[in-house]
Order: sequence, then C-alpha cells, then structure tokens
Amino acid sequence: ERNVRAVVLVLKAEPASSTAHAEELAGALSALHDQGIKVLCHTEFGGGKTLLACSSADRILIQPAGGIRFAGLRSEGMYFGDALRKLGIEPEIVRIKESKSAPEAYVRSGPTETAARNVGEMLASLESIYGSYLARGRHLTAPEVKAAIARGPFVADEAVANKLVDAKAFDDEIPAHLRELL
Repeated sequence: ERNVRAVVLVLKAEPASSTAHAEELAGALSALHDQGIKVLCHTEFGGGKTLLACSSADRILIQPAGGIRFAGLRSEGMYFGDALRKLGIEPEIVRIKESKSAPEAYVRSGPTETAARNVGEMLASLESIYGSYLARGRHLTAPEVKAAIARGPFVADEAVANKLVDAKAFDDEIPAHLRELL
C-alpha cells in the first residue's frame, strides 16, 4: 500500500542548473502525477527553470512579494578575436567542420552565419520544450504560453494573472493549499 499522497517542493532558488535538468525534474513530477500523487510547488522568486520544473505540478504557488524572473530565452556569445589581435596573439586552430563554431570566439568579432543559425535553432528547440511543458501543465495553448512569457518578468500578481502560477501564498499557507489539493 502506498502512503505517499502528495509531494511539496518549496523552492528558494532555481531548482536546476540547466534546462535539461529542469526538464528531468518536470518529467519526474509528471511521473508522480501519473501515479496519482499530487504535486505542489511553492516558489519565492522563480525563473525559467522553476517554471519548467514545476510545469507538471498540480498547483504552483508563489510568495506574494515574489515574482517570476523570466521573459523568454536568449543566448549571448563572447568574441575575443579583436582583443587577441591587438595583443599580438594569433590562435592556431584546426576546424573540422563549418558547424563547429567554438573556435570562432578566439578568431572573430562575431558569429558566422552558420553559428548564428545554429544558436537560433537551439533557442527555437528550447522554446518548444518550454512551450509544450507549460502549455500542458498550465492548461494553456502554445501561443498563449508564448504570449504570456513575452510579457515577463512578473511580480506575483502578474504571474497569477498570466496563469503561470495558480495562487499567491506565504510559507505558512502551504499546508492549507495542500489540504485543499488533496
């Protein structure tokens, strides 16, 4: 006989170091949900990884003075080619394929067209992951999720209004929300 009826995650910081880890956590919460175990997440200040990880929860709560610091995905590269040339340093790099762009950071002042396209494709893939998890878990469509995220970042009231979280709650109110959920 199973005694676990619910799991509560109280998040004081981002729960994952990468999008992949956040996706794994969302999958684990989804597996709990599939077993009939209720899942409640509570966050103070969450970001994109918090939203992704908690997307499979039955209920997401946010500290009333908290917020969601997420307005979409971006990527930023650093290029040292100009600086290294000014210092008289010429890197010796062997490239195997055009799509292998790591050496560009040491010889160029910006990305090649191929590298920029690869980053764009990676961001589109990540956006799709966020969109599908959030749409499913928050009972929204993918366009609704995309529009909501574009309005970020959010204070707690805005996060609730945009359906990214269910309600505001202080730590001491979590047990009442859990009883209601059960």
